Amino acid sequence: MHVGAMIGTVMAGNVFMVIIPAQKALITAVTDGGMPDINLATKAKLRSMHNHYATLPLLLIMLSNHYPMMYMHELNWLILTAMVAVTAGIQHYFNVRQRGIQKSGKP
Repeated sequence: MHVGAMIGTVMAGNVFMVIIPAQKALITAVTDGGMPDINLATKAKLRSMHNHYATLPLLLIMLSNHYPMMYMHELNWLILTAMVAVTAGIQHYFNVRQRGIQKSGKP
């Protein structure tokens, strides 16, 4: 549960400290007729992707209290690490599939 709380805290920090301020600055720049800072958009996109990849692992951790294998086993840290890697891999697969990239590299 503590790992899930840490991941959720990092995700909330990404939103409130990077993504929202960057969005406000970009909107202000466009509204004022100026040129938006591309670095802000790049940083916000990176943090948004971090949050995106952490979503499924966080959901798994939130549901882990319903499955004693996740916290009662003596190697629970290894099970958690493996499940986080698997869920992040699943998220990556969905990203690649949504963009239409196949194994051959052709859309």
